[in-house]
Amino acid sequence: MSADDMPRFANTDYALASVLGKCSDNHWVMISYDIWCQFSVNLIKRFRERFPAILPIVSCVHGAIPSAHIQGHLLCCQVLWAFKYLKYSGKTYGEMIETSWAEQNQTAGSMKEQNDGHRHDTLDDFFGYWNWVKYHQMSKSHDINFTISGSNSVNSCNAYTAVQSCLIPDKNC
Repeated sequence: MSADDMPRFANTDYALASVLGKCSDNHWVMISYDIWCQFSVNLIKRFRERFPAILPIVSCVHGAIPSAHIQGHLLCCQVLWAFKYLKYSGKTYGEMIETSWAEQNQTAGSMKEQNDGHRHDTLDDFFGYWNWVKYHQMSKSHDINFTISGSNSVNSCNAYTAVQSCLIPDKNC
């Protein structure tokens, strides 16, 4: 492990260790990270040195690069770290956390002069409204998708059952 690697991911390692410390019963953890291809290189070595108590759960960590970000990576990264090619991740997009940033940035002008309490209240209001709007838009899109898929549901269920009956269960899951 290079000397540069240690401080480079120190904050991310600490945040991950803080979360994983509460997930000791999990056998599968999937992480979406823009630079997973770089971050994962010495992950086990860094945790062995800094957070040895969490090492068992770190060995259960799998990661991928979010679908919009992976387009800017090398072809080898796109093949190795795309959600669509990884077990148990299917059509995961992995970018939802960033969807509010453009709208959130518009609050900066009105908040730069606010005190800490007022800023906190403003952000609470903003994210409450954002989540409310997102919730209602999601329900509309689910209704549309359900209507479209309704006619194909019987065929899809039959095909799924046929494929599942041919598979040998994976005892490592």
